Amino acid sequence: MIRSYEYGARTPENQEVILKILDKANRYRNRLAKIEQQRREKTDAVMLEFCPELMSVESERDKLTTKIDELVDQVKGRSTKARKKVPMSREERESLKSMKAERKVLNDRRKELRAVLFAETSELTHRINAIGEWAKEECRQARATCDLYWGTYLLIEGDAEAFRKGPPPRLRRFEGRGRIGVQIQNGLSWDAMCAGEDTRLRLIADGVPPPDAPPRLSAKGVPLPKQKAKRAAMNYTLWMRIGSQDKGKPMWAKIPCIIHRQPPEGTMVKWATLHRNVVGGVHQWRVVFSLENHASAWTKRDVAYGGAVGIDIGYRVLPSGRQRVAIAVGSDGREHSLVLDKGMVDEFDKVKRIQSHRDELFNEAKAWILEYMNEHGEDPWLKSKLEHLDKWKSKRRLQDVIEEWSARSALPGDALVLEKLEHWAFEREPHLWAYERNLDQQLRARRKDIYRNWVVMLRRTYRTAIIEKMDLREAIHDTKRPEEDQEVTATQRRKASQVALSILIQCIKNGGQDVVELDPNATTSTCHYCGKQCEWDHAKNLRHQCEHCGTTWDQDENAARNLLRAGLEAAPAEAERKEWQEIEGAKSKRHAGRMLAKQRRMAEKIATPSESKS
Repeated sequence: MIRSYEYGARTPENQEVILKILDKANRYRNRLAKIEQQRREKTDAVMLEFCPELMSVESERDKLTTKIDELVDQVKGRSTKARKKVPMSREERESLKSMKAERKVLNDRRKELRAVLFAETSELTHRINAIGEWAKEECRQARATCDLYWGTYLLIEGDAEAFRKGPPPRLRRFEGRGRIGVQIQNGLSWDAMCAGEDTRLRLIADGVPPPDAPPRLSAKGVPLPKQKAKRAAMNYTLWMRIGSQDKGKPMWAKIPCIIHRQPPEGTMVKWATLHRNVVGGVHQWRVVFSLENHASAWTKRDVAYGGAVGIDIGYRVLPSGRQRVAIAVGSDGREHSLVLDKGMVDEFDKVKRIQSHRDELFNEAKAWILEYMNEHGEDPWLKSKLEHLDKWKSKRRLQDVIEEWSARSALPGDALVLEKLEHWAFEREPHLWAYERNLDQQLRARRKDIYRNWVVMLRRTYRTAIIEKMDLREAIHDTKRPEEDQEVTATQRRKASQVALSILIQCIKNGGQDVVELDPNATTSTCHYCGKQCEWDHAKNLRHQCEHCGTTWDQDENAARNLLRAGLEAAPAEAERKEWQEIEGAKSKRHAGRMLAKQRRMAEKIATPSESKS
């Protein structure tokens, strides 16, 4: 069973060498993307040669796509000019809807024609296969000349496998992000890696003192507090092979990192990767190990030995302004709600407001330039650099032009506008960008910690977690708000919420419990008390009174109870009870009961007030 362990890292000693390797990795990725683009172009040309109707369908589809883009750009242009979101008119919405429907029909027809061609024309299949062989040969040549260590180019090729699906891949500019890695064939034990003798991967402790060593001292000669001494003992240096020198000697990347937790005994290292990211203009490093061990080694020792809990997951904005993420109902009758307080919800909204303010300032900067060009004429250099400026979306692109403009000789009457642009490009925008990204990262970390603590509480109370097989696109219960109150579109909020819910689901699945996934069909609309199905507007009314038995319930709590009942009926022995002999350290059934009670008391201490019974 494979698990990933992630650790924080500091700037490597040979950072410049690693940055060159990351640049080469990005160039190799772009070359593979270019090969895929050419393969698609050659394939489309052959397909059109064999089927003229396909050419006409492609042409009509491209015309419709152009019209759709023009309409969308027209609406965006009005919003940009008004410096606020201007909704589409009814005629524009209907026109856009009809054009998209026509394009869908053409796409379906295109798929049918391609399927018939491949099924009936053997010569076409032969030529398509020849194009595929050409692409493979180009990829082999690209690998031979990429000048990357084999672990790193395997990572790039693994990512490039997704190029053959979906839209054509795009080329990426190197901005300092990326990853390098080393693959350990047949695995390497964690202890062998820490021994510091392997030629591929080493993890060296930075002066870990023996057990009888005197306490660590600060710069003033004062013994360090226990917590700081423990922190100092987590300092390691990872030696990762990134290439070979003369006579096959390894070339090392030395990365200081914090090993805050050790894996279970007998763990084998299969992969090690070094990641570099940019958050708010600050470069961040992290190390990720792919570790393999038998399933029992990953089992948490504090998992309850009995009981089950049904969990209904989905965002719900409560009347108090707090946000409920999930609600759980256990086989012992207790309810547990996972709720984010209003302060955190407001902080997430603040991130969106900062992003909106950055967009407004960006639009103002573009307006200043366009006004200057209209008043003083269009300078040839400026015109070539700022072509189609009104459609630009990249703030970094405009910052680069302003930086180059500042370094050139002065243009007629540009002193005032250039002063304002430099203030935006070099002071205001970098400050807001760093503020937004750092705040967003801190909030995500806090939210993930809340999720983990809630899952730990459930794990120590119930052995089995019963969740629904869910489509995250339908898990956002109440994203409907008045359009004028929205800082971002409903689609953007829905995507952000899907990411957050996927993190919660992953926490549950990796929490150490037995997880049962069930079909969520009718779990919300079926009354848990009488078992009959109800009909009402789920989006508007949180609480509902059953028209059959008169019971009033919260619809999310009702869904959790239905999941619990269905899970117990599906696997009662596994979900509801475990033999006391399976409990580690239990000497008798009575002793196991006392251990369970202790686990529940520990769980209650972890639970926050918002997670208690509603």
